[in-house]
Amino acid sequence: MWDQLDPFFQKVLAGDSYYTENARYTPDRDGAMKDAYFTHSHSPIWDDTGIVRGIFLTVVETTAQLEAEARTELLMGELKHRMKNTLSVVQAIVNQSVRRAVSKDDVAAIIRTQIAALDRAHDLLTQSNHDNALLSALIRGVLDMEGYEDRIIVEGPEVMINSSAIIALTLIFHELNTNAMKYGALANERGRIRIFWDLSGDILRVFWQENDGPAVAPPARQGYGTRLILALANELGEVPQIDYLPVGFRFALQAHLEKLGVKAAQQDLTEKQSSTNSQAS
Repeated sequence: MWDQLDPFFQKVLAGDSYYTENARYTPDRDGAMKDAYFTHSHSPIWDDTGIVRGIFLTVVETTAQLEAEARTELLMGELKHRMKNTLSVVQAIVNQSVRRAVSKDDVAAIIRTQIAALDRAHDLLTQSNHDNALLSALIRGVLDMEGYEDRIIVEGPEVMINSSAIIALTLIFHELNTNAMKYGALANERGRIRIFWDLSGDILRVFWQENDGPAVAPPARQGYGTRLILALANELGEVPQIDYLPVGFRFALQAHLEKLGVKAAQQDLTEKQSSTNSQAS
């Protein structure tokens, strides 16, 4: 760091003053060169004969302040981005609900359940204290599993996804769960649901398979729920496969890892696990 300051010292020793704000330097701290920021001023000290005999130096480190400002700017940007996304989703929910509903009470009920699902997605993000969350936690948080623990199986590798994918998948699974309780495997006393996923190359494959529920058949027309699922799934990857099989309803989604932010999120998960293991040892 001193070699970085030497030109300023020479300037001051020649009789000039110098002032700078938030200048970046690389001091040696704990044996490592680290970036740090300082606001500092240099003024010459003259003797009675007019010769510079020293330097009056004032230094304030501003590293913490600048880092805090950068974090605030990043958080504000993320908040703005997330609010715009949320408002867009709410607008789509309201528009689709109005088209789907047959009465004012129906509109209110549909909007209420969809907004509740969206709220759970944001709760999951808040609980994770990050922009990423585990897919398994998302699914268990969306499904109303109380009383159905022995009828719903959730299994797959640990996969972390980003905030945009969390909102889309929350609404998809909420819709699938609602349909299962109304018409599918959870509409009787013995139906079962298996939700599982795997990674294949750069694709995350997610499956929802219902068994032993009431007989299912393709609807006469494509309803709001199906349109919502298709629209959200298309944002994540390919057109999902929806089948009304003799054994029950089946949904298969193929999502691109890049759109899910899986690679960056997996790195975050690995770092957290390493940190936990280090603390345990």
